[in-house]
Amino acid sequence: MPSKLAPSGDGTALAELDLRTHVRDLQRALAAQRESLDALAEARERDRQEAAASSAQETTQLKSTITALRDAMAVMQVEKDRAVQQALAAGAQEIAQLKATVSALRDELEASRQEHELALQAAGREQQDENRHLLQTVVVLREQLDLARAPQPRALPA
Repeated sequence: MPSKLAPSGDGTALAELDLRTHVRDLQRALAAQRESLDALAEARERDRQEAAASSAQETTQLKSTITALRDAMAVMQVEKDRAVQQALAAGAQEIAQLKATVSALRDELEASRQEHELALQAAGREQQDENRHLLQTVVVLREQLDLARAPQPRALPA
C-alpha cells in the first residue's frame, strides 16, 4: 500500500520498504531495550528482595542474640542473688555462732567469778576460824603463862 506522503513510483516503494524495515528494526531495538530494562528492573527487585531478606535474617539473628544475652544476664543475676543470699546466711550463721560463743564465755566467766568469790569467802571464813582458834590458843597460853608466873602460895607447915 502506497503511503500518502510518499510520491508514487518504484523509488518510493523502495524508500517505503526501507522505511518499514527501519521502523521494524527500531521496534525490535525498542523491544530489546524494554527487555533489557525489564531484566534490569527484575535484577534490581531481586537484589532488593535479597537485601530485605538478608536484613530480616540479620535482624532475626540480632534479636536472638539479644534474647540470649538477656537470658544470660538473668541467669547471672539469679546466681549473683543466690551468692549474696548465701553470703548473708553464712554471715548471719557466723554472727549467731559468735554470739553463742560470747554467751558461753560470759557464762563461763560468771561461773568462774562466782567460784572464785565462793573460794574467797571460804578462805575468809577459814582465815577467821583460824584467827579465832589462834586467839583462843593465845588466850589459853596467856592464862597458862599467867598461872605459871603467878606466885605460888607457900604451903604452911603443919
